[in-house]
Amino acid sequence: MMKRFQLGRATILDGEAPEYMWLKKMLTDRVPRTDILRSVMRCLGGNELLADAMVKVAEGGMSRGEFAALVEQYQAGITAQPQVFPKRGAELSCF
Repeated sequence: MMKRFQLGRATILDGEAPEYMWLKKMLTDRVPRTDILRSVMRCLGGNELLADAMVKVAEGGMSRGEFAALVEQYQAGITAQPQVFPKRGAELSCF
């Protein structure tokens, strides 16, 4: 069962939100993308589609408005997709 995505619209639209800074730091540190996606899903909920979209926003490849619309669709149950990552033994940090 997927966890509800925990960021609200105001945070999603805030380009200076700490969640985006967290992602940018992981990208700068060259954390593997699969680990970043897994961390986003563990810490913020959602699924692989939302996690990947959020990383794209942090990278500058998707607008925050597009991401907000995607999250709204997901929350409405329109684009629910299963998580695809197997669980690992190691815990991932959320910030």
